[in-house]
Amino acid sequence: MKIASILLSIMIMVLTVESVPAAENNLDIRDGISDIKWGTEPDTVKGPTKVFQKGDILYLKKPDEKFILKDIDLGSVLYGFFENKFFAAFMRIRSRDDAEKLKAILNADYGPVRRQLRVKETVYIWDYHDIKIKLKEREDDTVFKLSFYYKPLSGKLNESKMDKNSEITMDLVPAR
Repeated sequence: MKIASILLSIMIMVLTVESVPAAENNLDIRDGISDIKWGTEPDTVKGPTKVFQKGDILYLKKPDEKFILKDIDLGSVLYGFFENKFFAAFMRIRSRDDAEKLKAILNADYGPVRRQLRVKETVYIWDYHDIKIKLKEREDDTVFKLSFYYKPLSGKLNESKMDKNSEITMDLVPAR
């Protein structure tokens, strides 16, 4: 009898304790990424580490953060700030398989993709409201990067400046 009541108590506790799911991006991308809204100033972000700064562009990451998009673990996020406003998020994709899954998810959620062929890489682009989503694949299958840009702020950046910083962000996004 005593064992039955203990087991019953344990079952009740297990059923009533809330489970904490893996951190997913619950914020609509029109609003921001993770818990950071577009346009947010970096000093209001909780727990970031400065990774790199060049002029008016600052990159931060949250050391223990894990970003999950529809069951695909993208690891940590590199947050980009331009003129002290959150304008971009960058994530490294682990494998070609994850990149293919992401393309299917992004096509389903954000419509048909535009594809740009560049020297040694292909860039897939989706436009969704004020957000530009880019999935970059290097020709040698060694690096895949997913980026989200808030167009009202990223549009202020000169395109050549963005391209110059693109290689920096590829190197800064942790490979895990």
